[in-house]
Amino acid sequence: PMLRDGFRKGFENMIRSVTVKAKPDVKGLDITVEGDVAVSWGKMEIEIKPLAGGPPRTAQGHTLSAFRRGPDGQWRIFRDANLLSAFTQK
Repeated sequence: PMLRDGFRKGFENMIRSVTVKAKPDVKGLDITVEGDVAVSWGKMEIEIKPLAGGPPRTAQGHTLSAFRRGPDGQWRIFRDANLLSAFTQK
């Protein structure tokens, strides 16, 4: 889903049946800042474990995030994408 509501609804449905752990690789993180916009890319691993039991599944890959600095000086994500590989069973 590309819009906020679609993403939120899909995520809410998903977390009813699984737990999710995200492990970002901050050592490989690259950040570029231009004025009030910043872009970062790095790597991440995701583990999804069914609440009903069973083996967890993992995926890993690159991430790309874009941030905007608000009038209050705080940075907020305004776009986020990942290229996680297909999930594998542990």
